[in-house]
Amino acid sequence: MQPPGNDVRMPFPQSCTLQNHCPGQFMKFDDVRDALYAAELAASPAELHGMLCGCICGGQQLQPDHLHQLVCQLLDAESAEVAPIDQTLLGLYNHSVGQIHSGGFEFQPLLADDETAIEQRLVLLGEWCQGYLFGLGQSGLTDQTPLTADIADVLHDLAAISQVGLDDGSDDQEASYTELVEYLRVAVLLVAAELDNSDQQQPTLH
Repeated sequence: MQPPGNDVRMPFPQSCTLQNHCPGQFMKFDDVRDALYAAELAASPAELHGMLCGCICGGQQLQPDHLHQLVCQLLDAESAEVAPIDQTLLGLYNHSVGQIHSGGFEFQPLLADDETAIEQRLVLLGEWCQGYLFGLGQSGLTDQTPLTADIADVLHDLAAISQVGLDDGSDDQEASYTELVEYLRVAVLLVAAELDNSDQQQPTLH
């Protein structure tokens, strides 16, 4: 699997919307950012969502307590500090499970919309990949885990994308960003299909 070439131009959605645990409620990147800010947590919504997706793709079926503990570890925060966002976490996790295991091409990483400066969106994209790789590691993936060549290449690519925000030398950052997001969407579903051996959709949390 190769990253898209420079001749690929695919539209990036105006916003990446995630459904909350309560029917009819929706969260966007800004909603998660605001929840983190209200809890006084210095955290990236993109990295948080990436971590949840990494856990899901690695085959974990997280219970609320485990989910809470993983976020504490990711953010290097105390349990009481993370508690105010527990419901937000459940919403993100449940909808991400649904997207990744939908059997279609519904998955979208939680990233800022295109009104955000491209430099910041590239940083957030890198943070998403960092969180994703962290989540896979928490699922037991190591350097010794046997992987197909395609999956090994994908993980290598995601590690490279995690550093993309540090490279400001692109002549066409908007096009590069769009291509990277589209590649990420495909890569996540490919990894999930390879690593998650469960035959049934993971249960949602309540």
